Amino acid sequence: MAEERNNHQHTTTTGLENQLIIASIIGCGDVCDQYIQNMIAFDFLKVKSAADINLGKAEETAKKFNIKATPTEAMLNDPEIDLVVNLTPPAAHTDINLKIISAGKHLYSEKPLGANRDEVALILTSANDKGVLVGSAPDHFMGPSLQAARRLIDDGEIGDVLAAMAFLATRGPELSHPNPGIFYRAAAGPLYDLGPYCLTALVSLMGPVARVCGSAQMLIPKRTVQNGSAAGSVIQSEVPTHASAVIDYETGAVGTVTVSFDVWSAKHPLVEIFGSKGTISIPGPHKYTSPVHLLKAGETKWSDVPLPDIQSAGRGLGAADLARAVLTNYKPRASGELAYHVTDILQAIEEASASGSFRRIKSRCERPEPLY
Repeated sequence: MAEERNNHQHTTTTGLENQLIIASIIGCGDVCDQYIQNMIAFDFLKVKSAADINLGKAEETAKKFNIKATPTEAMLNDPEIDLVVNLTPPAAHTDINLKIISAGKHLYSEKPLGANRDEVALILTSANDKGVLVGSAPDHFMGPSLQAARRLIDDGEIGDVLAAMAFLATRGPELSHPNPGIFYRAAAGPLYDLGPYCLTALVSLMGPVARVCGSAQMLIPKRTVQNGSAAGSVIQSEVPTHASAVIDYETGAVGTVTVSFDVWSAKHPLVEIFGSKGTISIPGPHKYTSPVHLLKAGETKWSDVPLPDIQSAGRGLGAADLARAVLTNYKPRASGELAYHVTDILQAIEEASASGSFRRIKSRCERPEPLY
């Protein structure tokens, strides 16, 4: 098994000499710098330019990384650009993603890929018609922590996987984010902002979901902005601010997920996988390098699991994997199909809350290939 993993890692990180994907960024907000720093760590991926509705922000980013600032339309018309990474606010994703695809560029989008099933399906159909690849955040499941957990599961270290839980909660972005209003609009809220971290992590470990039930409620509808030029203003949420779900996987395993903008603090473990021979615990479904702990049947103390050495473990890893997929003709791990399945689950949780019953998940996706 170890030899197979090493061979797999070798084939996905080498053999790309003299091959290059030229990329550009749309949206120069909070996560832009991290994306560019991690993307340019790969020899086969070059970031040429940055665009933003505020050209001044694009120019600031361009100066930091010695790249070009450009209007969006000029970038989309640049024949040298192979791949565009969309880091704009969630409400703009579908429109911009379709423009990127229409321009014949491969697309990697921040979450969500689209606001609902129909929008994501339209994006994937358009990409198929254009012959371009689509990937979407979150890509944290490709980081060392969740890859270590995946190895433990695949190697049978915890036996048959029986159940799993994920918990991710904060008191809300109005406490620290300079523009928190975007988190309380359609295609956002904790379900669509935090939920993809939990669900993508669990699908990568457990496989696709068969059905869900849940409750999504607006527990604290009004928020007071604490920072920036809008400090003191009040936000009226348009979406649920707390959601919990029960998830049945195709394997027969059961999962629970809770996401919230209503929690001041919690000691709850953030991801745990329960098997017939042990338990894996990870304090961070949204992080790349959280410690991984293992307790096997019959033992009384948790052990620390060594983390693999994964190049450039942070935001942008999925974009680099998509670029590699373009060059080597394999399916990207943070794929559009995975994003659609997660969106399908998120929407089904809302529908289950409204109906008071389980909702069947009609979409399917494969577990992403491990990195090593």
